[in-house]
Amino acid sequence: MGGVCVEWRKWLPRPREQKNGPISALPQHNPADRPLTRSQKCSNQRIIRGSLKYFAYGSNMLTERLRGRCASANALGRATVGNHVLEFCKRSADGSGKATIVQSRKDGTRVYGVVFNLDIAEREELDKAEGLGQGYHRVDDLGVQLEIGDEVRVSTYIGTRLDRSLKPYDWYRALVIAGAQEHELPGEWIAMLEQVACIPDPDFKRKNRVDAIAVLKGAGFEHLVQR
Repeated sequence: MGGVCVEWRKWLPRPREQKNGPISALPQHNPADRPLTRSQKCSNQRIIRGSLKYFAYGSNMLTERLRGRCASANALGRATVGNHVLEFCKRSADGSGKATIVQSRKDGTRVYGVVFNLDIAEREELDKAEGLGQGYHRVDDLGVQLEIGDEVRVSTYIGTRLDRSLKPYDWYRALVIAGAQEHELPGEWIAMLEQVACIPDPDFKRKNRVDAIAVLKGAGFEHLVQR
């Protein structure tokens, strides 16, 4: 996951000298006859694998968090999805509410987020982190509007187990706010996130909580949640 691929050149044999006369033309060798180096294999894999565009609107907006799951994550830009609203009502296994986008019939509704480019080979890791099949389903052709004006088709995850009586834990809300601040989403959107009611996690030693605080600290947003 963290390997570095470098550009490689085809191997060419050294020219052979004739006993009499000038250096001869290079013999015709097929590079395929030689085993691929590690760098060559890596380069070929990246060509085959390709990439995918992923729309993050919750805790994965924070680059530090997303790269902990998908090392290749690279932000392409801010974006919005129309005719949707953001709610923290996806039932989590820890008993709290997580973010999800919900379709809305109200005109002018939209959700802000960030589009990332990911190595498609990391899709499985992203599915696992997002809880695919455990309260979220994946959509691979969602149309979002990039800030620069281009509409792109992206993958994202939408909650299927909803409970509007739930509230997010403070550390989870902090991750969402941190991602919004990092990517400088509109001030009114950040203000809305800050007004979302949250609750303290009753389990201070919960792994997800400890990991979240570590990520917030590493990204410089530790102040957003109480220890």
